[in-house]
Amino acid sequence: MRIGKKVVAIGTLAIGISLAGAAAANAGTTLLGYNMIAPYWGGGVNTQLQTKSYTNVAGYVQTGYIGGGGLYNANAKQCKYTFGTGISGCGTLVSNVYSYGYVNLPQTATAGTSCVATFSIQGLNWVRVNIQGYWASN
Repeated sequence: MRIGKKVVAIGTLAIGISLAGAAAANAGTTLLGYNMIAPYWGGGVNTQLQTKSYTNVAGYVQTGYIGGGGLYNANAKQCKYTFGTGISGCGTLVSNVYSYGYVNLPQTATAGTSCVATFSIQGLNWVRVNIQGYWASN
């Protein structure tokens, strides 16, 4: 019986450490990569969730390639995300996000809030446009 309890305790500890590592990877100050396809007709696409580390601090986006060889610019904003409800409480929309640029995404969310960065292509894109880069909710 004692050996069985030790195995369970060690297994539980290993799972706890793994989950803590996964949560740390989504801390708001960590740059997370994104590689997404913006849908046709100017629809939006969201990055994976991050948990804000600081209250009332703008997020940060470092764009990489925005498809079409420089033919497209994007719009971006940081939004709160609640499981079961979805996106709400978006910050100010930042226009003219271009390939290989840097922008701040204003957001008044409190620390501990789950957030996403939402991107859309300016104008009506007739094709699906690839958007790549890094972001942090801060």
